[in-house]
Amino acid sequence: MRGRNKSRQPITLAPVTNNAVHAPAGGVLIGGMLNNHRFGWTVEDGTYQDVEVSDATIEVARAVVQRALDALPWTKHGYPRSSRLNRPSGLSR
Repeated sequence: MRGRNKSRQPITLAPVTNNAVHAPAGGVLIGGMLNNHRFGWTVEDGTYQDVEVSDATIEVARAVVQRALDALPWTKHGYPRSSRLNRPSGLSR
């Protein structure tokens, strides 16, 4: 959050006007802001961008993460921690 682009050059902050910020002359760097059902931030070119955060978009994000997890080669491993029956003799809590 230094107001610089990937080349480390200062960015010119564009005007922002919404329900939470009124900066018609620009100069506002927004790292992340929830405004009603929209999440927004200042991007590399200095403009303010936002995306909808609704039940529908959260469901899409959840489904994408679930598909990514389902694609991993999960294997069962490790010692069962909750089972007292499988504990080697001589070990106590």
